[in-house]
Amino acid sequence: MNMPEGFSRFIVLGAALMALPVAAQAQERPAVPGQPTPGIQVNRPGQPRDLGPRTLQAGTAAISGRVTVAETGLPIRRAQVRVMAPEARGSRNAMTDAEGRFTVDKLPAGRYTVMYTKAGFVQSQYGQMRPGQPGKAIELTEGQKVERVDAAMVRGSVISGRVFDEYGEPVVDARVQVMRHRWMNGRRRLANMGRIAVSNDRGEFRVWGLPAGEFYVSAVATDRQMFMDAATAANDASDSTGYAPTYYPGTAIAEEAQRVTLAAGQEVGGIDFQLVTTRTVRVSGMALLSDGRPMANANVMLFARAAIEGGMMSPQGGSTDASGGFIIPSVTPGEYVLQARVNPGGPRRLDVTETAAMPLNVGGEDVKNVMLVATRGARVSGRVTFDAAVPAGTFENLRVFFPPADNELMMMGGAGNGQVTAQGTFDVRGVFGKRRAGLGGLPAGWTLKAVRIGGADVIDTGYEFAKEDVTNVEFLVTNRVTSLSGAVNTDKDGPAADYVVLAFSTDEAAWQQGSRRLGVARPDQKGTYTFRSLPPGSYYVIALDAMPEEWGNPEVFERLKPDATRVTLGEGESEALNLTLRLLR
Repeated sequence: MNMPEGFSRFIVLGAALMALPVAAQAQERPAVPGQPTPGIQVNRPGQPRDLGPRTLQAGTAAISGRVTVAETGLPIRRAQVRVMAPEARGSRNAMTDAEGRFTVDKLPAGRYTVMYTKAGFVQSQYGQMRPGQPGKAIELTEGQKVERVDAAMVRGSVISGRVFDEYGEPVVDARVQVMRHRWMNGRRRLANMGRIAVSNDRGEFRVWGLPAGEFYVSAVATDRQMFMDAATAANDASDSTGYAPTYYPGTAIAEEAQRVTLAAGQEVGGIDFQLVTTRTVRVSGMALLSDGRPMANANVMLFARAAIEGGMMSPQGGSTDASGGFIIPSVTPGEYVLQARVNPGGPRRLDVTETAAMPLNVGGEDVKNVMLVATRGARVSGRVTFDAAVPAGTFENLRVFFPPADNELMMMGGAGNGQVTAQGTFDVRGVFGKRRAGLGGLPAGWTLKAVRIGGADVIDTGYEFAKEDVTNVEFLVTNRVTSLSGAVNTDKDGPAADYVVLAFSTDEAAWQQGSRRLGVARPDQKGTYTFRSLPPGSYYVIALDAMPEEWGNPEVFERLKPDATRVTLGEGESEALNLTLRLLR
């Protein structure tokens, strides 16, 4: 392929993107402390793609309760109650009446969690210790009626303020987000909490529905045109001064941000700050399809790396011209990921999505002659195998999926899942980069044991897909699942009223967020905990009075290890382990 003079060629496949640890099973996953609960939900690495709830079979069990305001005890009307059966990947919904009461009936026997949602309140789960942490499970037998599955919901806290420019004038339409520190992808980061506010004509913003805690506030000006075609951008005469993403109280450096502390239901106002000015530049170049043709009239997007890591996708960009050329104006200095993507069909007659991406560092000068060359990805085919007989129709409920191993790849999109045929085969196109492998729609009591590619099991390591087809992939499913359960007592040998049990592998290589070998369990209505389908191996297990904030941080595991009990789980084995409650230090 001939390249225009002055261009550097970048063919970006998964090898150029950061490879992160994987979790390959589509089954009940432990809740991650502090993940966003209000507003926009962001998928993160280590979490399987949501394949959608399945319809639960009719049963004879029921769950009922009442939802009230935590501060007053008054009923909450029209709160949504969602009863979920993670192992069956199904759910049922109900709405509270004028007295705050609800009933969800015709439930089959199984293990359930209950979620409560109402605008203006912090989303909660039945029995959770505090917002953002896992709730208690409810075990139902056929015909059983469990009552008083109640929730006292906390009114959401509020942060409000104003955003100004360097002249003290209000900044209109600034995007304001609330963030907090979380352990993500191997390090501590500021992560978006899921709520976004847009400043009004007075520069005012109000972010609501927040839980209690310590937060940081940032704002990004959006007065520039975020998306511009190449011809318009070439003639753009905008001022070369813009605004950097700014943290309260007025700094472009995240480490200098000042925290805002919220109590439950509290409104903190006066969070006023001025955006930091900076020089802006242009990013220009050319995008080509995998066969060398121009990627004409395609979208090109520029994602700030910090925004990707924090779960906040707010790109700027433009479209290519007939020759594949693009210009993105008004770019502030920083680290970015540049992406171009075209979908199948259209005048290009593509049969799969083609995507190109590259890391890009922007300084104080225009970035010119950038070359993006797309990849078609790999065609991945194979078979799902069960190690025992399964009922007819099982295969048709299954979907294989290949979720990205990191946020950068997740942002690029592309194909990643496919339906399994009645014969147990699958064929997925357009898979590229470092991916995990998972299986959705498994019947209760079954778990994904291995994913074999070229004779190697990649269920824990993931796999780097390039442009070559990958055939004979085997998803091996077993009903020889592990089980670990028991009771928790206090140091006075009485039953603990509430607790959280953590299980983490004795292999430090598995101490990664999203690993299959990390588990969180809460007591059911009988006061016992249960882990199901942990992979066979050796684990540390500990019962605590509260959930660690940075679950997934190896330093947390090191602190917990001396007080933990060691247990080994063999394939298909059920172990009983009673624990003594420890105080989180």
